[in-house]
Amino acid sequence: QVAGQVYIDGSNGVNGLSLLRPTDSAVMGAISAPDSATLKIGGSNQTKVDIYAHTTKVLELNSSGNATFAGNVTAAQYNASNTSGYLLREDTGSGYGLFKSSTTNIGIASNGNVALDIDSSGNVGIGTTAPEKKLSIGSSQGNGIQFNYDNTNNYRHQILNYWNSAADTRMDFNIARTSGQTPETIMSVGYGSNVGIGTTTPTFKLHVNSTDASDNVAYIHHNNAAQSSGDVLKVRSDAGDNGGSALLNVQNNSGTALYVRGNRNVGIGTTNPNAKLEVVGTGQFLTGASGVQLYGTGGSGNINSLGANDLVVMVDGDEKMRVRDSGNVGIGTDSPSEKLTVEGSGVTAISIYSTDTGSQSTPKTFLNLYGENTAGGK
Repeated sequence: QVAGQVYIDGSNGVNGLSLLRPTDSAVMGAISAPDSATLKIGGSNQTKVDIYAHTTKVLELNSSGNATFAGNVTAAQYNASNTSGYLLREDTGSGYGLFKSSTTNIGIASNGNVALDIDSSGNVGIGTTAPEKKLSIGSSQGNGIQFNYDNTNNYRHQILNYWNSAADTRMDFNIARTSGQTPETIMSVGYGSNVGIGTTTPTFKLHVNSTDASDNVAYIHHNNAAQSSGDVLKVRSDAGDNGGSALLNVQNNSGTALYVRGNRNVGIGTTNPNAKLEVVGTGQFLTGASGVQLYGTGGSGNINSLGANDLVVMVDGDEKMRVRDSGNVGIGTDSPSEKLTVEGSGVTAISIYSTDTGSQSTPKTFLNLYGENTAGGK
C-alpha cells in the first residue's frame, strides 16, 4: 500500500498511468491484478471513475455502468484499404455490430447479413447496401413489411412483394382481423398492371371480387345533402360513337341485363341494341299496381294495360283515345258507352273518303254498316 501518488513510465503523470490519492477529485481508488488476470479499477466507496489523457478527461464511468466519452469511439477492424470493416463488434467471428460498408456508407450487421445501411445522401436501406430512396427495403419472394398490434404476432398487417413472372409481379396488402388469424389479402396491386380488391389476379384495371354470399360489393355515396353539381358516377370513352365496344355491361352468370354500347344505344336483355332503347322480353312501366306492359308474342307487338285499368293514348298531355277495360273505345271521350264512341264539336266527327282516282265504272263502297240477326242475316 502506497500513500500518495504512483507514477508508471513517466514523471508526475505526464506520460504514463497516474493513480491519485483518494482525496483528489479524480478518484481512481485501488488497482489490482488478481490471478484471473482481470484488471479492476475502483473501490467500494467511489461513485465514478474518470480516465484522463494528461490533464483532459476522456472517459467517465459511473456506478450505473454508463460510459461517457469526450471524443469519438473507434474499434478499428478495417481491412487494409480502410474502406470497410466493423466499427463496433460483439466478437471477431459473430458478424454482429456497427460497421463501415464502404467509403461512404455505415450499417448494422446481424449474423453476417446487412440489416441496415445508411449512405452519404441520407438514404436508408433495410436489407440492401445500395438504397436509392430515403427508405429502401430489400425483400425476397413473399416478404416485405409487417405491422404488429402488440409485441407478439397475434394481430398483424402486411405489405408483401411477389415476383412470379412479368405479369404476376405485385404487392399484396394483407389484414388479420382476429388474434392468430393468417392475414387475408384485401388488395393486390400490379398483377397485369391491374388493381385487385379481393383477388390477387385482377383481369381489369380495377377488379373487385367477393366470395361471401352476403357481401355488399361496391358502394358509391356522395354524402352531402347540399350537392348541386358534379357527377356521382361517370363512365366515359374517348372512342366516339363506336358500336363495337360497351360503356356498361351489367350481367349475371345467365346473361346480360343492361348493356350500353359505345354508340350510346341501350339494350335491356340484349347486347346488340339497334335503337336508343331496345328491350328484348317483356317491358313494364308501373305506378303502383297499374302501368303499361310492352311485349311481343307470335310475331305481334302488344300493349297491355296492367290491372283493371284503361289504356289511354295522349298527345302533348291531351287525351286522344281511350280503351276501357270493358273493351269500349272512345275517341274524344273518356267514357265510351259503345264499342266505338266518337265525339266532337264544331268539326266533322267522322270523315270517310277514298283516294282511288281510277275508273268509276265499278261502284265503290265507302262505308258498309251492318248487323247480324239470329238467323244470320245482315
